[in-house]
Amino acid sequence: RVSDIGSVKKVICDYLRWIVDNGYKDCVAGFECGNESYWGNDPELYGARWSEIIPEMKRIWPDVKIGIPLAEYRAGDPDIAAVRARATGLEWVQGGGEFSFSRLNQWSGRFIVALSNQIHNVSHVIYHFYGGDGAYGCSASGFARIKNFAKVFPEVADKRVWITEWRERADEDNRCHQTFQSSLWKGHYLLSCLAQPYLDGISLHNLGSLAGGISVSTGDWNFQFCPTQRNYIDPDYTGTPRMEIGPAAPVFAIYTDALKKHPLVLNHGNCERQGKGAVIWASALYYGSSTAQMHAMAMGRPKEKWPKLMGNVEWAVTMSADKSSLSLLMVNTLARKIDMPINLKGVEFAGEPVVKSVTIPEKYLYAHLIPGERPLWIIKEEKCKPMSGTSGAIPIEHNTVQSVTIPLKAR
Repeated sequence: RVSDIGSVKKVICDYLRWIVDNGYKDCVAGFECGNESYWGNDPELYGARWSEIIPEMKRIWPDVKIGIPLAEYRAGDPDIAAVRARATGLEWVQGGGEFSFSRLNQWSGRFIVALSNQIHNVSHVIYHFYGGDGAYGCSASGFARIKNFAKVFPEVADKRVWITEWRERADEDNRCHQTFQSSLWKGHYLLSCLAQPYLDGISLHNLGSLAGGISVSTGDWNFQFCPTQRNYIDPDYTGTPRMEIGPAAPVFAIYTDALKKHPLVLNHGNCERQGKGAVIWASALYYGSSTAQMHAMAMGRPKEKWPKLMGNVEWAVTMSADKSSLSLLMVNTLARKIDMPINLKGVEFAGEPVVKSVTIPEKYLYAHLIPGERPLWIIKEEKCKPMSGTSGAIPIEHNTVQSVTIPLKAR
C-alpha cells in the first residue's frame, strides 16, 4: 500500500526467498502480478513497476511461473455492472471516462506493450471469467476470446493460461450458487476447461463464501457481496469455527479423485460431437434456460408448461499413466437417463466399473441449500456389472455428475 517501488519489490522478493529457503516451491503453482489491475488508471506505470520486480523474482527463483492479468470483455458482461456497483470510486469513472468493456480491453493491450522488455519472463496470461451465458466468459465464447486476444497481441500467443476467478453469476444473484442446478452447470464448465490444451488451472471464486464449495462459519456463514450487507446467522454456533461442504463440493471431489489417478486426457465431447476442435456450448446455457425454468416452478406453473431446459450430456475420457484403467468424467443435465456408447482402440475392458456419483431429486433441483441444514444431494459409490471387449455403454441418470472408472487390458 505504498508507492515506493523499492519497498514493494522488497516485500515481494522477501516472500519468494522465504518460500525457496523453506522448501515450499512445490506448494506454489505460480504468482499473479496483481489482482484485476485493469480496473486501474495507468497501465504504463503498472508495466514499468513490474518490469523492475520480475527480473528480481527470476533471480531468486529461475523457473518460477509468473502470470499477468488481462481483461477481454464484451458489452453487457454482468461482471462490469457488478464491479461498477461496488467500486464507484475508481478515478477514471470520476474523471468522466467511459466505464465500459472497451476501456478494459484497451488497458490490457497498453499493459502488454509497457511490459515488453519482460514479457519473455512471463509464463502465463490470467483471466477472470464471470457469467454462464453465450456471450460471457464462462462458456466457449470465453475460450474463443482468449485465442482472439492472442492473435491481436502475438506477444502472448505462446503463453499458458490460468483462470484464477470464475463463477456462473456475478453479483446479481450470489445465492444461486447454493442450488444443485448451479453445481450441474459447474460440472459442464469444469469439463470444458479440462479439454482446453493451453489451460493449466482454474479457481472458483469464491470457494468458501457460499459459492457452493465450502461454507465457513465463525458465528455466521460468510456470504460475499450480499446485497443486504449481512451474512447468514449460524444458530448452532458454539464458539468454534466450522465448515460444511456445499452442493458443488461433491462435483469437485468426484472429478478430482478421478483425475489424480487418471491424468491423461484423451477425448472430450457430448451427445452430438467430440474430439479436438469440437466446440461444446453446454456451459453457455445458464441464464436463458435454467433461470426461466426456475421462475416457472416458483410461479406454480404445471411442469408441462415449464420452458425446455437446454441440457446435454458432457464427458471427458481420461486414462491412468500406466494405461491400466480409464475414467469417464460425466454430467447429465438432460431430463432423462442416457446410455453413452463407448468404443476403444488398442485396449479392451477388463473388469467391474466403479461409479462415483452425486445427484438430487428433481423437486430439489432449484432449492437453496442453506448451510447447517440437511444436504439434499445424494452421493453414491458402487460397482457395476463387469465389462469386456472393446465396446459398451455407460449409463448416467439425469441431474447427475459422475466418474466411471474401468480396468483395461492391452489387445
